[in-house]
Amino acid sequence: MSDELPPDVRATLTQLLESAAEDARTRDADSVRDRLRRVETVTDEEVPGGSGKERLRHGVRQVRRTVETEPLVAAEYLASMRRLVEDEGGAGEPTDDGDENGDADSDESRDADST
Repeated sequence: MSDELPPDVRATLTQLLESAAEDARTRDADSVRDRLRRVETVTDEEVPGGSGKERLRHGVRQVRRTVETEPLVAAEYLASMRRLVEDEGGAGEPTDDGDENGDADSDESRDADST
């Protein structure tokens, strides 16, 4: 999200989205819907306008569509929304965090080290 989120709003959304994702994984659709209502309220009232706010709203709509029939898909939407809130600036965009072994060195830095 390119819009700055106040720390308390970020913390609230992160907790709600994390809990909702866990609820979706355990197929507790009622709890997911309850948390989504709260996410929607916080988003509408506290998140500054812009693409981040629209992406959160889109995610809420997608979770509502999938939570009953595809709860694991809903859980992934919620996890993506949580990353959007936490990353606040690069969420949903590819990052070079390293390989699957946790090696964050880029090819360029490895090449430089070998010379």
